[in-house]
Amino acid sequence: MMKSGSSYLVIYADVANSDYYTIKYDVQGIGTAPESEMAKAGQTVYLLTPDSVPGYVFEGWYGDAACTPQPGTPFTEITPTPEMDDPNVPIVVYAKWRQLTSTVTLKHSPVTSLRYPFITWTEASMTVPYGQTVTKDDVSVALGNFEVSGLYNDYSIILGFFDKWSEDTPVTNNCTIYVDGGSAIY
Repeated sequence: MMKSGSSYLVIYADVANSDYYTIKYDVQGIGTAPESEMAKAGQTVYLLTPDSVPGYVFEGWYGDAACTPQPGTPFTEITPTPEMDDPNVPIVVYAKWRQLTSTVTLKHSPVTSLRYPFITWTEASMTVPYGQTVTKDDVSVALGNFEVSGLYNDYSIILGFFDKWSEDTPVTNNCTIYVDGGSAIY
């Protein structure tokens, strides 16, 4: 604001002018995006890394939401220029994420082997997205509609010890589940 005699003259500055560009981060619904940044034309901005998100690996910034590979991607820096960028439109970079998975190995329990010696499968596996639970129904489908009566973390046939698998526990690492059950369901 400038004073001119006994009155005031108000001058407004146009922040969105041709010298500055806004760089916005889009994490595509996973985690928290870094704050937008302002960059002067010709100034190189080194792109920030978003915070870690359990179950995901950040694989870089891209120029479109599909994270289409292009020469120079993923981007690690941006240098806005008047020839390529409109200063009135934010430059948006999009995060590419890879979801982690775990392998759940399925083995039939010794009790199942004794009760049902005709069972033909001995071991199978399922790939489970990080944090997903595994239920009897999931295991039944993975085994080709095998009748599942129980899931166990561990067993000791000699001691009669069975540690029951909790269907509410999210899977975050590779593991083995021992399956108790009978024949195939048709």
